[in-house]
Amino acid sequence: MPETKQKTAAAALALLTDYAWHEITLPLLAKKSKQPLAQLEKLLDSKEEILPLINNQIDRLTLQATPEAEEGLSLTELLFDILMTRFEVMEPYRFGLTALADEARRTPEIAYPLYKAHHKSMSLYLTHAGDCPTGLAHNLHTALLVGTYYLVFIKWCRDTSPDLSRTMAGLNRALQTLERIGLKKWD
Repeated sequence: MPETKQKTAAAALALLTDYAWHEITLPLLAKKSKQPLAQLEKLLDSKEEILPLINNQIDRLTLQATPEAEEGLSLTELLFDILMTRFEVMEPYRFGLTALADEARRTPEIAYPLYKAHHKSMSLYLTHAGDCPTGLAHNLHTALLVGTYYLVFIKWCRDTSPDLSRTMAGLNRALQTLERIGLKKWD
């Protein structure tokens, strides 16, 4: 089943290069993923269940592409590398992800699973960057990072620079603010 989910997520991401979320249907996803529609219908109770799968695929691609961390970097420096890699990984899917974010603002059925998936991602990235993986401090760091991610995501959606310089600058400023209010590795 994990291979089927990964295949489904990869197909959904590929569809987001050409289609807005409301245009993606299970039959279209079945065709793109080269899976029988009946198999997808067993895997997913609703189209919204694809959202965490898409996010998990982005996480996998992000962590695979994130450069090896240099010794002595702060938590915010490590998070900068991870999150910029995420924005670079998402770049080919910008059209669909931007449309999805627009729809999520109006549709709780989309917003809630996206929030849960992004919360899980930011927790994963914090742990990957060396934050304590449990406890109150980690939960607070995760909540702060989710909010930061959303603010920078909006910048990324509007960033037309070829090198994502506006996104980088926004992320850098946001992470510096988090560092000033106490986001650091938990010892």
